[in-house]
Amino acid sequence: MNSDIKHYIDGLIRTKAYEIKPNTGYTLYVDDLYKHQQDFALTFLLNNSETAKSLLLDYLQKLIDERLDRVYAEDKRNQGCIPVMDKVNGEITWRSH
Repeated sequence: MNSDIKHYIDGLIRTKAYEIKPNTGYTLYVDDLYKHQQDFALTFLLNNSETAKSLLLDYLQKLIDERLDRVYAEDKRNQGCIPVMDKVNGEITWRSH
């Protein structure tokens, strides 16, 4: 974690701690932050942390991969094509009406 991120997190804890327990410490949960604070924190992390950026891009790729076949099929249907399954290898091809 780079020093800018550490400084930002430390400041967030000090100013927004949900509960201060003198004998045990602070508690702060991301869900307790206001939406604009969450948005700023995400933007800050994306601009300052390659790890955060990499994790988010990996998640975005997963979402894209989950939708590829469905979007392709919808587009083919909208073009008037029908799916045909090859009886030998089970592969689906698209044919025009």
